[in-house]
Amino acid sequence: MSDQNKRANLQLVHTPRRVPVDEKDFLEPGTQTGLFPRLKSGLFIFVFFPDVTEQEFRNTVEYSQPSLVMELRKAPRFDIGRLNRREAFQVFADHHSKYVDLTSASMGKFYGDDIVSCVKQFLTTKKPAFDRPIMFLLDRSASDHPLTNQILQALRDISPQTPEVCEVPRFADVRN
Repeated sequence: MSDQNKRANLQLVHTPRRVPVDEKDFLEPGTQTGLFPRLKSGLFIFVFFPDVTEQEFRNTVEYSQPSLVMELRKAPRFDIGRLNRREAFQVFADHHSKYVDLTSASMGKFYGDDIVSCVKQFLTTKKPAFDRPIMFLLDRSASDHPLTNQILQALRDISPQTPEVCEVPRFADVRN
């Protein structure tokens, strides 16, 4: 291979920029959202630990006011920044969000298809209204795994609306 061919394969890799959580991300678009803000119905929020910061986590719960917070991590921990488990549960209570732990009982013995089945069974049994966002707490490894897509497929089978997805933290490519 000549030196010229080697150089032709080189590419500049851009560093992704962290996109802050914004209240508008969770509101229905409309002409009077300033006066009558309405939360997006059918919104599914995937929060990835340990990448999420304390402020992103707090803002996401505050701005989205999820009806359900579904714990899908193998080891549920909330020690990010100054946040701890007690404070996280207070944040959920302040915003009338019900926390549901679907994985701790398994002690990390199942994941993937088993978790998707648990999510689907829980939502089918409890029949949430989907009038407020639903939040899923996931391990970072799930973002590279088909788990999020499997959960979305299961939600499509249950939810009366076309799901919209928000991932936290979010990143955008930085182009100069």
